[in-house]
Amino acid sequence: MVVGRTILFKGDEADVSPTLLRHELIHQEQIDRHGIARFYLIYLRDYLSNLWRLRDHDAAYRNIPFEREAFEREGEMTKDSVDDRQT
Repeated sequence: MVVGRTILFKGDEADVSPTLLRHELIHQEQIDRHGIARFYLIYLRDYLSNLWRLRDHDAAYRNIPFEREAFEREGEMTKDSVDDRQT
């Protein structure tokens, strides 16, 4: 979960998968693009709209455009991960 400029994880650091870390870093990019306040306002608006329309928390969450982008991109290789593989 991203709170402002901080990423929070449940459990130990060793339990955080590279995919989850990448997902949360994508949310950081989205915050950089839209600004903190605007990101959270859009996120909440989209969640509530989806919840009203779909009547299901998981479906509402997965259909937030910011989440869809993060799920689509979380498997992307970053320059750092490519550099790590080459060494």
